[in-house]
Amino acid sequence: MDIIKIMKINREPSPERGSTLRGITTSRRFAVAICSTGLLAGSFVYGQTNAELLAELRALKNRVAELESKQQPAPPARPIAMPEPSGAQANPNYVEAPPAANYLTMQRNDAFASSLKLYGFARLDLVHDNNQAGLDELLGWATSSDEAGSGEADFYLYPKLTRVGASLDGPTLESLGGAKVDAKVEVDFYKEFDESDSRNALRMRHAYAKLMWDDFYILAGQTADTISPLFPSINPDMIAWGLGNLGDRRPQFIVGYTPSVGETQFKFIGSIGEAGAVSSQQGDDEANYQGLLGFSTPFNGSRFSLDLWGHYADEDGLESHVYGLSAVVPLYRDVLTLSGEIWSGTNLDDVRGGIFQGVVGGEELDSTGGFAELNWKVNKVLSLHSGFAMDNPDNDQLIVGTGSGSRALNETYYVGARFNFDPIQLGIDYIHTDTEFFGVADGDLDRIQTFLQYNF
Repeated sequence: MDIIKIMKINREPSPERGSTLRGITTSRRFAVAICSTGLLAGSFVYGQTNAELLAELRALKNRVAELESKQQPAPPARPIAMPEPSGAQANPNYVEAPPAANYLTMQRNDAFASSLKLYGFARLDLVHDNNQAGLDELLGWATSSDEAGSGEADFYLYPKLTRVGASLDGPTLESLGGAKVDAKVEVDFYKEFDESDSRNALRMRHAYAKLMWDDFYILAGQTADTISPLFPSINPDMIAWGLGNLGDRRPQFIVGYTPSVGETQFKFIGSIGEAGAVSSQQGDDEANYQGLLGFSTPFNGSRFSLDLWGHYADEDGLESHVYGLSAVVPLYRDVLTLSGEIWSGTNLDDVRGGIFQGVVGGEELDSTGGFAELNWKVNKVLSLHSGFAMDNPDNDQLIVGTGSGSRALNETYYVGARFNFDPIQLGIDYIHTDTEFFGVADGDLDRIQTFLQYNF
């Protein structure tokens, strides 16, 4: 009972003891509690009275208070002087650990938080041709029946269209007027290594950073051309380049303005890129200038779009230019859609026109072409497409033969189907291409291409 009374006395301290206890730090309170426990234990062993225990406890508390009054407060921590960052460290979000530490830390302020999303697909393609294609699995054109090996079937099986990308959803930078930052890096495995289909290397598709202010944006890096924004559903290796579709990817700087008036959106896009980046005709002080004007608006339960576009480049004194029109017309909601492009220009091999022929006999080759495609979304699983594409160089500028400078016309007809079992997709296409040559026999090709793809 005496011990219980002592505990009650300590739980109801007097005002002067209460002020002393409030000044005791947590660690010292713990020490007092330990000592008190020891005193209580000692009372059983040595038979001390309540008065003696209270006296010793008060003496202990007074000693703790005396020691705390003599303790000097610690001086404030001095900030560590860090060297000015440079190069890759020139980032306001990068914080280096103090020199005495044996590690580095990367800290990100909440205002600069970013998220990184990985995406892509694993894919296997199977291709069968009943004739030699001018660019093998890429297609390009059908070889002339006068060529050696014409009529021989070809079989291709490859996973090199497998694609991996990283998309960065970056911060909003108030220091740049509230610019939203995005970036993307995307590769596939289409670059052959040592001419081996089982040793394919990475090929860069996209690598760019993008700053956006509401309806205005700038983009710097490698991405798709501004011209010819649409492409057919077939020929994933080349998306019908040389058959009637234009455009490619190249290093470039793009400025875009996409304001909206009601539900109608307008597009004003301009870019400057590297001329000859595709056709390997780069030269000093060359540039590829591209532009697009267009709009999209609600129509038939989906959106109708119309784009007018063009490009100009000086390739070592040889002029390259094109102008074209792209349209997407919903015939019934988003179930039945007609889309396509038409174009005309000169020296277009760097943008994949003229059946990969740009200059013949020292002169720029003129060419016209385009494609049209009908898409039908039958249901959530099945979609069907069919279309026609054409690339028609000026025959008056061609030379006799089967090589570059002699391909006079490509006409392609196709049908196909896609089966979507998310995340699995299956596809099959039938493609028929007729190629005319100047002064020699024509060629034709029937292709069946199937694929299995896992999206992630």
